[in-house]
Amino acid sequence: MLLAAAFFGMMVSGCAYRFSNLHMKAPPGARTIAVESIYDTGKLAIPHEILWEQLQKQFAINGRLKLAPANQADLYLRAHIFRSVLTPTQIEKNSLSEPDDFLMDKDGVLQPHPLSAYPDYNVASSYAKSETLNLNVRVEIWNLHTRKSLFTKDYGVSTTWQVFDSSLPPEYLFLKSEETFESSFSSMAEGLAKTIVVEFLSRPF
Repeated sequence: MLLAAAFFGMMVSGCAYRFSNLHMKAPPGARTIAVESIYDTGKLAIPHEILWEQLQKQFAINGRLKLAPANQADLYLRAHIFRSVLTPTQIEKNSLSEPDDFLMDKDGVLQPHPLSAYPDYNVASSYAKSETLNLNVRVEIWNLHTRKSLFTKDYGVSTTWQVFDSSLPPEYLFLKSEETFESSFSSMAEGLAKTIVVEFLSRPF
């Protein structure tokens, strides 16, 4: 157990070293950057403003470029969500049964089944315990002085969150799902924003 923990610690510290050892620098002559509000043409209503906030936050944390309004900035970043897909996952089936025949034969007389023989149609035949959101985001960064594109890349990211928890009363499920989704989306947006900042500032100019 101690060996495994030590090995895991070495792996983590090694990854951290490689990340921090990246040579990052701003493009020549650039000191400021403006981050446009997220351009979203996906089909889903998602809190894309969280990604916008994270992009600004990660540039501020990095410190190599200062945030500025578009009319005062050297660089301009645009992030375009051009695809968003929501997929139910962890599908569970309810054990609902139906009568074999609509009518039953009793003493030579056809009679309908009693209502108790039919399933409760207020209960879904299947339900999803979680959902997965897949996003495709195109990031473009321009030099506002030269009007040249410095960086263009498409990113594919996803996040999964729990929508059903049997330990919760039904009336709390929706609220809990929304809270979990926002938390998962925030983590995904933070990771994507960090990647964008590092990849842009680590490329040769």
